[in-house]
Amino acid sequence: MFRPETLFIVFALAGGWLLQLWMSTQQMRGFHRHIAELRTLGSQTSIGMAGNTYKRKTYVAIAVDPDGVVQGAKRLAGFTVFAKPKVIAAVVGLHLDELGSGTPPAGVDEKTWDAIDHAAEFIRKKLAGSSGKAAEDDVVDGDTVDVSARDSETGYSGGGMT
Repeated sequence: MFRPETLFIVFALAGGWLLQLWMSTQQMRGFHRHIAELRTLGSQTSIGMAGNTYKRKTYVAIAVDPDGVVQGAKRLAGFTVFAKPKVIAAVVGLHLDELGSGTPPAGVDEKTWDAIDHAAEFIRKKLAGSSGKAAEDDVVDGDTVDVSARDSETGYSGGGMT
């Protein structure tokens, strides 16, 4: 019915797709382990993103103490599933209000700075006087999300805070 060459190509493509799926899952799990490490450093932890479907995305996780000072930050960006989270030492010690405004510190590119601002915005909103309770549709999988920045198609903002 099918020629052996056709079956080989179909199985090779399916195998490649499954390998890519497994590798991206491993990358996601690794990033979540790094976020868990950050959670031990501060009282608030948040994840931000910069980029879009057509440009490479950059993800940043930050942890701040009760005074709003950054205690740790990590960045995940790259073209492949082999990208690993890297520490952003230049923002450690900065206050939450300094993040995302003005010129990025040395060693922090513009896209990373935008992702840091996105992550910081979740914490700023929470600390700015939220009643401590989010509306029911403001919570996704236990994480508070910024409904004002939701994607009109998916309904999810791409960031979150714990």
